[in-house]
Amino acid sequence: MAWLFAIAISGIFSPSLAQSPIASEAGLSQVRWNEAEKVVGSTAIVSGKVVAVGKAGRVNFLNFDKSRRDVFKVVIFAEDLHRFPMPLHELYHQKLVTVRGGVTLYKSVPQIQVTSVDQIKVVDQLPPTRLRKPVQRQVGERIKVAR
Repeated sequence: MAWLFAIAISGIFSPSLAQSPIASEAGLSQVRWNEAEKVVGSTAIVSGKVVAVGKAGRVNFLNFDKSRRDVFKVVIFAEDLHRFPMPLHELYHQKLVTVRGGVTLYKSVPQIQVTSVDQIKVVDQLPPTRLRKPVQRQVGERIKVAR
């Protein structure tokens, strides 16, 4: 009987039987920082090299271009800084990153407002880009939700 239990347990924990979790990035568009305007209004992953970390009042910025104006940026408000283990400059300056979040426009400039350290990943190389087409639905259309 003990051998049957051992076989059952080993089957439960077998890597071939285990389902891999769906990554939170699954299905999201991935673009470079200079293409962020293509995904405004959606949740996406934007990647690039952080060339400057700045601050203006209570707003902190990760900048991907030296001009800092009229180009994509990451915005982190002062009230969210306690969620980061080190100063932003130490974490991200001159590093390749991916940033996940809702891409919005502020004064016609695309940005992602980050509220958690989990939204930014330091990477060794930038991921490939991919644009996902939004699914068009009709008002009143029935959709099936998997459980």
